[in-house]
Amino acid sequence: MTQILKQVYGTLGEKIMIVKNSSILILCCFFLASCDIFDSGKTFDGGTGTIESPYQIATAEQLQRIAEDENLDKSFIQVKDINASETAEYNDGKGFLPIGSIGSPFRGSYNGNGYTISNIKLNFSVPNVGLFGYIKAGRIENIQIVQSEIPNCSNQITLVNPLKQFSTVEKAGDIIIIIDDIESAGLLAGFNDGGVIRNSSAFGRLSIERNHVGGLVGYNSGLIVQSYSDVSISSSRYAGGLTGGNTGEIINSGTSGCVSTSGAAGGLTAYNTFNISNSYATSNILGSIAGGLVAYNLFGSIIASYTSGKISGSGNASGGVAAINLAEIINSYSLSEFSESSDAENFGGIAGINRGDGTIITSYAAGKLAGKTEFNIGAIAGLNEGSIKSSYYDITETDLNIGTGEGNSDGATGLTTAEMTGPAAEQNMPEFDWVNIWRTTEDGYPVLRWEEE
Repeated sequence: MTQILKQVYGTLGEKIMIVKNSSILILCCFFLASCDIFDSGKTFDGGTGTIESPYQIATAEQLQRIAEDENLDKSFIQVKDINASETAEYNDGKGFLPIGSIGSPFRGSYNGNGYTISNIKLNFSVPNVGLFGYIKAGRIENIQIVQSEIPNCSNQITLVNPLKQFSTVEKAGDIIIIIDDIESAGLLAGFNDGGVIRNSSAFGRLSIERNHVGGLVGYNSGLIVQSYSDVSISSSRYAGGLTGGNTGEIINSGTSGCVSTSGAAGGLTAYNTFNISNSYATSNILGSIAGGLVAYNLFGSIIASYTSGKISGSGNASGGVAAINLAEIINSYSLSEFSESSDAENFGGIAGINRGDGTIITSYAAGKLAGKTEFNIGAIAGLNEGSIKSSYYDITETDLNIGTGEGNSDGATGLTTAEMTGPAAEQNMPEFDWVNIWRTTEDGYPVLRWEEE
């Protein structure tokens, strides 16, 4: 023992060391045991940060510690509901610093364990805003974000030309492409870069200026599955109830609430470049380019999805599923109603504009279409430059007896309400897959089989 202590306290005499060695040893052990660095129970409620033994999170302070560099690749599990009101005082009153940034992303995992995080005050001073700022191939699941503010769906906003809202843009036809660095905001995550978000939800309000604003995630290039948002969104660029923009995949997810923007607004997301399937939006939408599910469907597919709610647009196009479709919409339907105050140049029950590469297949529309007679208004597409196959519309509910306002209307068939509802729908819409995808209802319109789940 004397030799060990001489290495540590070499400036002290050996005689003193020998006399004091027992008490020094006791003091050293006490000191080391009391330090947070040696006792994860003081930093977190337990665990070691591994997948098998995740750190346990029970307080807002522990949540904030996840943002420290040494914790960004660790695993965490929430063990109780967290009221995060105190975060309003964090970081000199700026609020909770989002976990992860583009330079130091979150690469670990977080399991909310079904518990809530409520009343968190987010720090808006960073490019990517959310509980998690930037996720890089991480995993988030079973978490619920609840804000004290209830969604405000008054949809009062002054609409302007969306092109004037961007500092640096390219315009390809009527498609706006952001070429600035992606800035984003969502209550759960700002930017999901290749990560997985599963079985998570957000409730509240989000009013912020970023390129991409979504109720759950600002910008998604990963996977979102079995997740939901009920959020009031207010912004001026790309805004969506679930995500502001999607270049990843969204499966079995949905939104309600409302989206208000002077740019591109979508019930689920402002634009899609990959796949959306088995999803829905029952949101109220107000935007220059406004779509019940998406504003722009650029690439990929919208599969087995549906919309309802109210849509009001003032720009080039508004559509029940997509305002502008350049890709595929298949086995989907819209019950969305269009506001009489809408001034979009092209209205469609499924798509406002169906471009040359766009296809609409085995889908239907049965929502009220309203617009000025000088505009292109069609029960399936306002302007059709692509193809429509085996799709139907209710001539009574849409108040139209024309499948497209302009362009080829082949493949768009009008039926009465009686022909489209109840068991009669199966006989009058024979191209629909009634075994695997669709089912009739007792007296309503057909629904997708996954809705039963």
